[in-house]
Amino acid sequence: MLIPNTSVQGYVSYETTANEYFFDLESAQSVQLWLTKQVSPSANFELYDADTGRMLEFCMNFGNLSGLMEAQLEAGHYKVKVFAPEEGQATSYELLLRVSDPIHGVDISNSEEDAFPIFEGGARGFVDAYYNTKFEYINDVDVYKMEFDAPTNLFISVLGHFINFGIYRKGDDEPIDIREGFDVGTYYVKIKGYSGDYKLYVHPNY
Repeated sequence: MLIPNTSVQGYVSYETTANEYFFDLESAQSVQLWLTKQVSPSANFELYDADTGRMLEFCMNFGNLSGLMEAQLEAGHYKVKVFAPEEGQATSYELLLRVSDPIHGVDISNSEEDAFPIFEGGARGFVDAYYNTKFEYINDVDVYKMEFDAPTNLFISVLGHFINFGIYRKGDDEPIDIREGFDVGTYYVKIKGYSGDYKLYVHPNY
């Protein structure tokens, strides 16, 4: 059994069966699964409802030595499967399970007129923030609004599977490159994807 906020070590190769770990939640929780300390980028992992066998989340390895999976889960019995997807692949690893109180999503509009406000003013005094929500149907679009009264630098990222996002200045149809910073004005973060959870992170970048 995986114990919340602890880790286990293991070894997996293509020639062996996948390693499976189980954990229970007594109430709804926000869950993070970290697969770290790989000696080669060879392992993928998946999260299942252990009672129904339905896969809930997966993390594919694209040449990284670590992977992160996040999910908002209800009370229940869950299984994590760690495996090497290709012949000749093998690695040791450490699997960490973190559990915390659930993050409640915000109601997000799909139009600029009713966009959810996430930032107003300049970056001075701004505190890191994140927003969590769930797409309700395929090809949904969530729109967030940012207004700046001074030039500002922010780092913005989205964590989730099959999620695309772009940042647009009001009145423009082409996304901007946020590495160049934000001028005074109104901007929109537009997130597109399939059904599932995601987190939008906004950090000051001085």
